[in-house]
Amino acid sequence: MSTIWGQSVWGQGFWQAAENPVPGVGSSMRRLLTGFEKYSVKGLVVRATTIKDGLTAATWCSEPWPSPFPQKTLVISKISDFLLKASAAADGGSDRIAARDAARVVMEGFLTSAAPYLQALAAGDVEKLEQTGYELSKERGPISSELPGQPQNVKMKHGDIGGTLALSCSKEPLAVSYEAQLGTDPNNEATYTMQMVSGGCRKIVFTGVTPGQLYYGRIRVIGRNGMGPWSDVAQLRAL
Repeated sequence: MSTIWGQSVWGQGFWQAAENPVPGVGSSMRRLLTGFEKYSVKGLVVRATTIKDGLTAATWCSEPWPSPFPQKTLVISKISDFLLKASAAADGGSDRIAARDAARVVMEGFLTSAAPYLQALAAGDVEKLEQTGYELSKERGPISSELPGQPQNVKMKHGDIGGTLALSCSKEPLAVSYEAQLGTDPNNEATYTMQMVSGGCRKIVFTGVTPGQLYYGRIRVIGRNGMGPWSDVAQLRAL
């Protein structure tokens, strides 16, 4: 599940600057891990609470965050929503459990989307990485500086409900998350006003499309070292 942020103004310059940690600051090649699906509900409550507390206290990652990344307050609000619903579902009840699971999916998407920005902003500072509350990798050796490739097999379909369109592509090995955009003119960047970031690429759903409007969709990969190129454009008329 994904949420529309706004139009992208994110560039490669920040990523390049972040490759050079501040002199005198202890740097690390460790990475923020985003495999939240591996956690049990109880384990995820603990991890989510740690991340919420860490992001709330961290002044080095204050807002505003650049597009296509969500704002920190929005990420924290999604964590709070999951924690609230997880607490409510502790005594059982199918409706409460379903609400908890739905909030989990949303929160995991936001945490996955935020990770690349936090990773780059920390610029190798292990104390900052630890403060995020994310689980860290044990990797300390050299890491490839390779950028993600162009997404392949991009397709656009009608969503399961009216007023929605869904984009998908093949999985990219270097992906941390995926940025998707919809526009009404493939030759005019200004028309790509609908945008979202997703942790996966199998089904990136856009809501609020105009029936009868022809839309053009594209995807690019957000990797640990920056963004890859935009995919070829897929097109479909909304129902």
